[in-house]
Amino acid sequence: MRNTDIIATPPSKDNISLIVVPRPFITPVQKTYDYVFQPVFLELKKKGQDFPLTIIYCSGSMDWVGYGIEVAWKVLGDDMYAGEKKTENQRVVMYHSSIEKGDEVKKIIYTNLSTNLSESPLKIVIATIALGMGADLRHVSQVIHAGPPKSMEAYIQQTGRAGRDGTQATAVLFWNKSDIGRPDVTQAVKDYCRNCDNCRRSLIDSYFGFGSASSDKNVPICCDICDSNLKNDWSFTPPLNSLQIHAIRTAIQSFVKIQKIQISSMCVESLASNASYYVNAENILKEFKLSETIANALSSTISQLLEIQISK
Repeated sequence: MRNTDIIATPPSKDNISLIVVPRPFITPVQKTYDYVFQPVFLELKKKGQDFPLTIIYCSGSMDWVGYGIEVAWKVLGDDMYAGEKKTENQRVVMYHSSIEKGDEVKKIIYTNLSTNLSESPLKIVIATIALGMGADLRHVSQVIHAGPPKSMEAYIQQTGRAGRDGTQATAVLFWNKSDIGRPDVTQAVKDYCRNCDNCRRSLIDSYFGFGSASSDKNVPICCDICDSNLKNDWSFTPPLNSLQIHAIRTAIQSFVKIQKIQISSMCVESLASNASYYVNAENILKEFKLSETIANALSSTISQLLEIQISK
């Protein structure tokens, strides 16, 4: 062909803010994923139907998808459902290659994904790369990578599943040294994770051959390099370990006994395990049949206990 014009646009979408957050390198390895899962599920527990539709991609192993669901059940309890305890009412689901072959579960997930946000119970999909083809994802406004994808091509494809309706969206990538030590992760992804100086949108566009000039346009909410405040909502307090939870549980039990508060051991366990959620007295009132005075006293006590444990 002669006298042809090539029209191309940079792959990074202007309405997606790009955030990269280091994830602690600790053992057992499950604990490092708690930094991602626990705060997100606690936020869902707090916001309920107001929580934005989110995809959490788990790279490296399908085991992390299953672990994510385990954490969701532990944190959410009955709040795992919006209404009756039926599969179609689950707020958090997992999606992987095995589900891809199962017509009924796949149908429920795809139907809930495409339903208007105010009507759909589904809020979080914990997924492998299997999620994408054939799914109506126009309502997704957050994409979280619990660990880095293998390539920049996969990253831009998966983050691009947010903000398809044109509204402002967020893409958050968590990583640690173990993640980028995997042989299947490309050098470009490793460099992107470690980058602390250059605009992330510019790096992406340059990688795909558009040059840094393509990212000089005025993007309202660009990335955590251009605006470090974007990281604030994602720099979570470390999850409590078993010893810290035990200390908080014991202190709550003593407080309940001294104050002669009638509360079950199951409630005490929930208060200790999800302490950061119950710092808010309104959440205690919502979950347990207690007076406002007792709820305020418990929330104040839990807040003090958290400060003590976190400062250790």
